[in-house]
Amino acid sequence: MENFDQGYYWNKWKLWDEMKTYGAAARHTRRNVFKIIKGCDFQSAVDIGCGGGHLLAEFRSKYPELKLAGTEFIETAVIENRKRYPSIDFFMLDITEGSLDACYDLVLCIDVLEHIDDDIKALKNLRKMTGKFLVVGVPIGKVSKSERSSLGHVHGYTINEVSMKVYKAGFQILRSLEWGFPFYNLARLVTKNMRSSPAEGKFTVVKGVLFSFLYYLYFINLPIFGNKYFLLCEPKE
Repeated sequence: MENFDQGYYWNKWKLWDEMKTYGAAARHTRRNVFKIIKGCDFQSAVDIGCGGGHLLAEFRSKYPELKLAGTEFIETAVIENRKRYPSIDFFMLDITEGSLDACYDLVLCIDVLEHIDDDIKALKNLRKMTGKFLVVGVPIGKVSKSERSSLGHVHGYTINEVSMKVYKAGFQILRSLEWGFPFYNLARLVTKNMRSSPAEGKFTVVKGVLFSFLYYLYFINLPIFGNKYFLLCEPKE
Protein backbone atom coordinates (compact mmCIF):
# COMPACT_ATOMS: atom_id res chain seq x y z
CA MET A 1 0.00 0.00 0.00
CA GLU A 2 1.46 3.32 -1.07
CA ASN A 3 2.16 5.58 1.95
CA PHE A 4 -0.34 3.55 3.93
CA ASP A 5 1.61 1.98 6.76
CA GLN A 6 0.16 1.01 10.14
CA GLY A 7 0.83 4.35 11.83
CA TYR A 8 -0.76 6.26 8.98
CA TYR A 9 -3.76 3.94 8.96
CA TRP A 10 -4.36 4.13 12.71
CA ASN A 11 -4.39 7.92 12.55
CA LYS A 12 -6.92 7.84 9.71
CA TRP A 13 -8.95 5.17 11.52
CA LYS A 14 -9.49 7.59 14.41
CA LEU A 15 -10.12 10.63 12.22
CA TRP A 16 -12.81 8.87 10.18
CA ASP A 17 -14.43 6.82 12.92
CA GLU A 18 -17.42 9.09 13.62
CA MET A 19 -17.97 9.77 9.93
CA LYS A 20 -18.28 6.02 9.33
CA THR A 21 -21.12 6.01 11.87
CA TYR A 22 -23.00 9.15 10.86
CA GLY A 23 -21.71 10.16 7.41
CA ALA A 24 -24.18 10.18 4.54
CA ALA A 25 -22.10 8.15 2.09
CA ALA A 26 -21.11 5.62 4.77
CA ARG A 27 -24.74 5.05 5.75
CA HIS A 28 -25.75 4.57 2.11
CA THR A 29 -22.83 2.21 1.59
CA ARG A 30 -24.19 -0.03 4.34
CA ARG A 31 -27.70 0.28 2.91
CA ASN A 32 -26.45 -0.80 -0.52
CA VAL A 33 -24.62 -3.80 0.96
CA PHE A 34 -27.87 -5.04 2.50
CA LYS A 35 -29.69 -4.28 -0.73
CA ILE A 36 -27.33 -6.35 -2.89
CA ILE A 37 -27.41 -9.38 -0.54
CA LYS A 38 -31.21 -9.42 -0.31
CA GLY A 39 -32.46 -12.97 -0.75
CA CYS A 40 -29.07 -14.59 -0.08
CA ASP A 41 -28.92 -17.43 2.43
CA PHE A 42 -25.95 -17.28 4.83
CA GLN A 43 -25.20 -18.33 8.38
CA SER A 44 -21.81 -16.66 8.80
CA ALA A 45 -20.14 -13.48 7.57
CA VAL A 46 -16.74 -11.82 7.78
CA ASP A 47 -15.90 -8.19 6.98
CA ILE A 48 -12.36 -7.87 5.60
CA GLY A 49 -10.87 -4.48 6.43
CA CYS A 50 -13.77 -3.78 8.76
CA GLY A 51 -12.51 -0.44 10.10
CA GLY A 52 -14.40 0.47 13.24
CA GLY A 53 -16.88 -2.39 12.80
CA HIS A 54 -19.81 -0.19 11.77
CA LEU A 55 -21.07 -2.55 9.05
CA LEU A 56 -20.73 -5.53 11.38
CA ALA A 57 -22.74 -3.70 14.05
CA GLU A 58 -25.65 -3.39 11.59
CA PHE A 59 -25.33 -7.05 10.66
CA ARG A 60 -25.54 -7.95 14.36
CA SER A 61 -28.67 -5.79 14.68
CA LYS A 62 -30.36 -7.34 11.63
CA TYR A 63 -29.12 -10.93 12.15
CA PRO A 64 -28.74 -11.51 15.92
CA GLU A 65 -27.84 -15.21 15.56
CA LEU A 66 -25.34 -14.79 12.73
CA LYS A 67 -21.73 -15.89 13.24
CA LEU A 68 -19.78 -12.68 12.63
CA ALA A 69 -16.11 -11.83 12.26
CA GLY A 70 -13.99 -8.91 11.13
CA THR A 71 -10.37 -8.36 10.21
CA GLU A 72 -7.96 -5.47 10.29
CA PHE A 73 -4.25 -5.35 9.55
CA ILE A 74 -3.12 -3.51 12.69
CA GLU A 75 -3.33 -4.84 16.23
CA THR A 76 -4.61 -1.62 17.83
CA ALA A 77 -7.71 -1.66 15.59
CA VAL A 78 -8.42 -5.30 16.43
CA ILE A 79 -8.08 -4.63 20.17
CA GLU A 80 -10.40 -1.60 19.96
CA ASN A 81 -13.04 -3.55 18.01
CA ARG A 82 -12.96 -6.45 20.48
CA LYS A 83 -13.80 -3.97 23.24
CA ARG A 84 -16.61 -2.40 21.22
CA TYR A 85 -18.25 -5.60 19.99
CA PRO A 86 -17.58 -8.55 22.32
CA SER A 87 -20.04 -10.80 20.46
CA ILE A 88 -18.03 -10.53 17.22
CA ASP A 89 -14.70 -12.23 16.50
CA PHE A 90 -11.88 -9.98 15.30
CA PHE A 91 -8.57 -11.06 13.78
CA MET A 92 -5.42 -9.44 12.49
CA LEU A 93 -5.04 -10.04 8.76
CA ASP A 94 -3.19 -8.49 5.86
CA ILE A 95 -5.30 -9.71 2.97
CA THR A 96 -2.36 -9.28 0.58
CA GLU A 97 -0.36 -11.82 2.59
CA GLY A 98 -2.88 -14.56 3.34
CA SER A 99 -6.35 -15.54 4.52
CA LEU A 100 -8.06 -16.73 7.66
CA ASP A 101 -8.08 -20.47 8.35
CA ALA A 102 -11.87 -20.46 8.10
CA CYS A 103 -14.59 -20.32 5.48
CA TYR A 104 -17.59 -17.98 5.69
CA ASP A 105 -20.86 -18.05 3.79
CA LEU A 106 -20.59 -14.31 3.15
CA VAL A 107 -17.34 -12.38 2.73
CA LEU A 108 -17.48 -8.58 2.64
CA CYS A 109 -14.74 -6.38 1.22
CA ILE A 110 -16.01 -2.81 1.15
CA ASP A 111 -13.80 0.20 0.30
CA VAL A 112 -10.64 -1.88 0.70
CA LEU A 113 -9.32 -3.02 -2.69
CA GLU A 114 -8.63 0.53 -3.88
CA HIS A 115 -5.93 0.74 -1.17
CA ILE A 116 -4.09 -2.42 -2.26
CA ASP A 117 -1.44 -2.47 -4.98
CA ASP A 118 -1.83 -6.19 -5.76
CA ASP A 119 -5.61 -6.30 -5.61
CA ILE A 120 -5.87 -9.53 -7.61
CA LYS A 121 -3.74 -11.31 -5.01
CA ALA A 122 -6.05 -9.94 -2.32
CA LEU A 123 -9.10 -11.19 -4.24
CA LYS A 124 -7.55 -14.65 -4.55
CA ASN A 125 -7.07 -14.70 -0.78
CA LEU A 126 -10.71 -13.68 -0.37
CA ARG A 127 -11.64 -16.61 -2.62
CA LYS A 128 -10.06 -19.03 -0.11
CA MET A 129 -12.46 -17.83 2.62
CA THR A 130 -15.63 -17.56 0.53
CA GLY A 131 -18.15 -20.34 1.08
CA LYS A 132 -21.07 -18.90 -0.85
CA PHE A 133 -20.91 -15.18 -1.57
CA LEU A 134 -18.48 -12.27 -1.84
CA VAL A 135 -19.56 -8.62 -1.81
CA VAL A 136 -17.06 -6.10 -3.16
CA GLY A 137 -17.53 -2.34 -2.97
CA VAL A 138 -15.13 0.07 -4.67
CA PRO A 139 -15.05 3.68 -5.89
CA ILE A 140 -15.23 4.24 -9.64
CA GLY A 141 -13.28 6.94 -11.42
CA LYS A 142 -9.83 8.45 -11.61
CA VAL A 143 -7.92 8.86 -8.34
CA SER A 144 -6.99 12.44 -7.48
CA LYS A 145 -3.70 13.46 -5.84
CA SER A 146 -5.50 14.25 -2.59
CA GLU A 147 -7.19 10.83 -2.56
CA ARG A 148 -3.79 9.22 -2.95
CA SER A 149 -2.23 11.26 -0.15
CA SER A 150 -5.12 11.59 2.31
CA LEU A 151 -6.99 8.32 1.72
CA GLY A 152 -4.27 5.99 0.49
CA HIS A 153 -6.06 5.11 -2.74
CA VAL A 154 -3.84 3.51 -5.39
CA HIS A 155 -6.53 2.40 -7.86
CA GLY A 156 -9.08 4.35 -9.84
CA TYR A 157 -11.30 1.58 -11.15
CA THR A 158 -13.56 1.32 -14.14
CA ILE A 159 -16.50 -1.10 -13.96
CA ASN A 160 -14.93 -3.35 -16.59
CA GLU A 161 -11.60 -3.40 -14.75
CA VAL A 162 -12.94 -4.43 -11.37
CA SER A 163 -15.28 -6.97 -12.96
CA MET A 164 -12.38 -8.52 -14.88
CA LYS A 165 -10.22 -8.72 -11.74
CA VAL A 166 -12.98 -10.39 -9.75
CA TYR A 167 -13.41 -12.96 -12.53
CA LYS A 168 -9.67 -13.52 -12.80
CA ALA A 169 -9.50 -14.22 -9.06
CA GLY A 170 -12.00 -17.08 -9.36
CA PHE A 171 -15.44 -15.51 -8.98
CA GLN A 172 -18.47 -15.06 -11.18
CA ILE A 173 -20.74 -12.05 -10.81
CA LEU A 174 -24.34 -12.63 -9.73
CA ARG A 175 -25.49 -9.03 -9.63
CA SER A 176 -24.09 -5.51 -9.50
CA LEU A 177 -25.16 -2.10 -8.30
CA GLU A 178 -24.00 1.36 -9.31
CA TRP A 179 -24.74 4.20 -6.92
CA GLY A 180 -24.04 7.90 -6.60
CA PHE A 181 -25.29 9.78 -9.66
CA PRO A 182 -25.61 12.70 -9.58
CA PHE A 183 -25.35 14.01 -6.01
CA TYR A 184 -22.71 11.77 -4.43
CA ASN A 185 -20.63 12.08 -7.60
CA LEU A 186 -20.83 15.85 -7.31
CA ALA A 187 -19.94 15.83 -3.61
CA ARG A 188 -16.93 13.61 -4.31
CA LEU A 189 -15.83 15.96 -7.11
CA VAL A 190 -15.98 18.94 -4.73
CA THR A 191 -14.15 17.25 -1.84
CA LYS A 192 -11.61 15.04 -3.65
CA ASN A 193 -9.21 17.94 -4.22
CA MET A 194 -9.39 19.28 -0.68
CA ARG A 195 -6.32 18.80 1.50
CA SER A 196 -8.44 17.07 4.11
CA SER A 197 -11.97 15.75 4.00
CA PRO A 198 -14.71 17.69 5.87
CA ALA A 199 -15.77 14.29 7.23
CA GLU A 200 -12.56 13.89 9.24
CA GLY A 201 -12.48 14.63 12.97
CA LYS A 202 -15.25 15.15 15.49
CA PHE A 203 -18.84 15.02 14.32
CA THR A 204 -20.01 18.57 15.12
CA VAL A 205 -23.51 20.03 14.98
CA VAL A 206 -22.71 21.68 11.65
CA LYS A 207 -21.49 18.38 10.21
CA GLY A 208 -24.58 16.68 11.58
CA VAL A 209 -26.88 19.08 9.74
CA LEU A 210 -24.85 18.80 6.53
CA PHE A 211 -24.68 15.01 6.53
CA SER A 212 -28.37 14.66 7.43
CA PHE A 213 -29.21 16.83 4.42
CA LEU A 214 -26.89 14.80 2.18
CA TYR A 215 -28.23 11.50 3.48
CA TYR A 216 -31.77 12.27 2.35
CA LEU A 217 -30.57 13.96 -0.84
CA TYR A 218 -28.64 10.81 -1.78
CA PHE A 219 -31.89 8.82 -1.94
CA ILE A 220 -32.55 10.66 -5.21
CA ASN A 221 -29.39 9.23 -6.78
CA LEU A 222 -29.99 7.11 -9.87
CA PRO A 223 -28.67 3.52 -10.34
CA ILE A 224 -26.45 4.57 -13.29
CA PHE A 225 -23.11 6.31 -13.74
CA GLY A 226 -22.41 6.21 -10.00
CA ASN A 227 -18.98 6.63 -8.41
CA LYS A 228 -19.68 3.67 -6.08
CA TYR A 229 -19.88 0.14 -7.44
CA PHE A 230 -21.00 -3.00 -5.62
CA LEU A 231 -20.69 -6.59 -6.82
CA LEU A 232 -22.26 -9.76 -5.47
CA CYS A 233 -20.17 -12.72 -6.54
CA GLU A 234 -19.88 -16.44 -5.99
CA PRO A 235 -16.88 -18.74 -6.44
CA LYS A 236 -16.59 -20.31 -9.86
CA GLU A 237 -16.68 -24.10 -9.95
